[in-house]
Amino acid sequence: MLSDILLRRGFSTRFARAQGPALCIILGVPFLVTAVLVPSGALAISCFAIYLFAITSSTGGYWAVPLELNPKLVGAISGVMTGAGNLGGVFGPISAGYFFKATGNWALPFLVAAGFAVLAFLIFFFLVDPKPLGDAALSAPAIQEKAA
Repeated sequence: MLSDILLRRGFSTRFARAQGPALCIILGVPFLVTAVLVPSGALAISCFAIYLFAITSSTGGYWAVPLELNPKLVGAISGVMTGAGNLGGVFGPISAGYFFKATGNWALPFLVAAGFAVLAFLIFFFLVDPKPLGDAALSAPAIQEKAA
């Protein structure tokens, strides 16, 4: 929704679909770090809520990227995004348990997650440009020609 509002207000597709949502992520990172480091439970919960709001505000733009890239391949592009995103769902809990067992520190997994959020910001802000992909560039013969 945020990315659609940005588009209607004249922002570029790149800003609305990638850079704007990336800013939401980076704005949330200090709240995640604060949430795990403060001694106050109420403040920690408030910071987690603000972080979650910032991260959730970014998702609309990211999920609009496949439509911008190629409306005919939205399912395939979304599938790749979902598959890659679910790697965090698989390895996140495993690594969190490992970090806690190795260090006894529950804050460390959250700080690592904050580091990955910074990495996601850098990738989406500087590298992602949702320009339309042509069908010819994605067809099987064109891919086979490039491989040969």
